[in-house]
Amino acid sequence: VDAALFNLLRGYAALTPPARLKYPLHLSTQEVHDFLITNVLCSDHLHTYSPSAEYQKSFWKWAISHLERNLDCEDNGHAFEIDERVYHKYTTLLSHLDNDVSTQVARHVGPPTESYITHFWKPLDRFHPSVSDINSNGNKDIRQLLSTYQSITLRESRTTIEAGTTGLRTWRASHVFAQYLIHHPKLVVRRHVFELGCGVGFLGIVVAALQIVHGSDDAVGVDGARLWLSDGSAPVLARCKSNVELECNLSSKHPAIHYTELDWTNVSADYFSNANINPDIVLGADVIFEPSIVPPLARTIRLAVHARHTDALIALTVRNEDTLNAFLSAL
Repeated sequence: VDAALFNLLRGYAALTPPARLKYPLHLSTQEVHDFLITNVLCSDHLHTYSPSAEYQKSFWKWAISHLERNLDCEDNGHAFEIDERVYHKYTTLLSHLDNDVSTQVARHVGPPTESYITHFWKPLDRFHPSVSDINSNGNKDIRQLLSTYQSITLRESRTTIEAGTTGLRTWRASHVFAQYLIHHPKLVVRRHVFELGCGVGFLGIVVAALQIVHGSDDAVGVDGARLWLSDGSAPVLARCKSNVELECNLSSKHPAIHYTELDWTNVSADYFSNANINPDIVLGADVIFEPSIVPPLARTIRLAVHARHTDALIALTVRNEDTLNAFLSAL
C-alpha cells in the first residue's frame, strides 16, 4: 500500500481537517477511489467507531471534489465512474445534518458534536517503515500494514470546554508524551503507574497497551504491572473508563487498571503510600490549565514522589511562563 493512501486513512480516522490532508496526485484516480471505498467507506472499525457526521461530510466533500477533478484530467482508456456508494454516503450525510435540528444548531451557533477518533502507533520493538519503506513493499496490503500497528480509539469532545471541564478532549501534550513513552517503554512496563488528570484516557490507553505488549509473552499478561487513572471530575473519569474498555482497544484486556476520583486540594499525606497504590512512577500530561491549581498539584506530586522515592514525569504545554515558573518553584 502506498504511504500516501495510508496517511489518508490515518487522517480520516484522526479527524484531520480536510484542508490539511494531501491528495495523492501521483496515483491513479481509480487507485485512490478503490482505497477509499474499501478502507474508509466500508471499514468495519470506522463504521462502528465513526467520526462525527460533520467531519464525515467535510471529508467526503473534499474527496469527491478531488476524485472528480482528477478523473476529468486523466486520459482513461476505459470507462470509470465514481462508485454511487460515495455519492449516496455524502447525500445521506447532507440530509441527516439538514434534518437534525440539534445538529443544525451546533453547526451554526454551537460547538461541534462529540466524535470517535482513532490514532495509529507502532510499538518500539517493531520495524518502523519510512515512506520509502512502505512504497518499496507495494505487495503489502493494508491489512498486513495495519497488523504492525496498535490503535487507540476514544470518544471525546471537540470543544475546548464542555460541562465545565477541559478534560473531555485530548490535548497535544498527551500526544507528545505518549510518543515519548512509546520510545521509552521501560518507564511504565512491569511498574505501578499512577496518572494524574487522566482526561478521556488517551495516555492511559497507551500505557496499558505498552504494559501488555512489552510486559509478557502472554497476550494479556502484564507481569505485575498496575495502572491507576485519576481525575478530579467524575464525568471525565467515567468517559475515561468507557474509552479504556472499548473492545477495539488493547487496554480493554489489561487485568489491573483502577480508576479513582482525586481532588488535588484534598489529598491525604499517606494517600500514595497506601499498599494498594504505592506507585513506581507518576505521570501527568497538560495538567496545569490555570494558576490556582499549581499549589495543590505541586503538593500532590510531592506526596507521590516522597512516598517511596517515586519518579514523576509531567508533560506540559507552556501557555504562560509565569505559571510554569510558579509550578517549578512549588515543587
